[in-house]
Amino acid sequence: FHFDAGPSYFLGLSSPPGESINGVRQVMDAVGESLPDGVAIYNSLKMYFPEGKFECVANRETYRDAIARFAGDEAVAEWDALERAMSGLGDAAVAVPFAGMRADAGVALTMAKYVPPLFRALGNGPRGAEGFEDAKYLRENFSVLVDEHVKNPWLRGLLDLECFVISGLKADATSAAIMAFTYAERHKEEGCVYDYPIGGSM
Repeated sequence: FHFDAGPSYFLGLSSPPGESINGVRQVMDAVGESLPDGVAIYNSLKMYFPEGKFECVANRETYRDAIARFAGDEAVAEWDALERAMSGLGDAAVAVPFAGMRADAGVALTMAKYVPPLFRALGNGPRGAEGFEDAKYLRENFSVLVDEHVKNPWLRGLLDLECFVISGLKADATSAAIMAFTYAERHKEEGCVYDYPIGGSM
């Protein structure tokens, strides 16, 4: 068998050069590389549950409607609460490109220019200045936020599945920052598509 990376890994890969928040695309732009065979672009994924087929569409309202169909209005209300909690974190997660993150002393140089947009992102969220307190979640696993806002078993299962598609792990072992990036990209107002390199990622 040959296994490939999950589709969320390539979210934003087809954006114009210099405009993508996808880490892979940022590295390719930095070294002047492009995808030799291009990118396949589509706007939905299909997930199969015992209850039926769930179509994961890169559109906020369509996604909410699908949750309502499977788990009811209460689950949608929990989803909305989680999404509100994620909104400021999403802006913060994309304010700092992956190229700016490093684990040595040079981080002060690479991160310095991203501090102002990071502060703006945290302060401009739905909680205003209190959003700075939410920055702690960027260092937590996604399950910390899920446990605060989601009780519905079906929705919790969906969120574990989303985490698995993205990281290969469930919510209790997936970074909230990664999920914040994914939510910000997938539900942005100008729309979003799923990208996949033609020929796979080999």
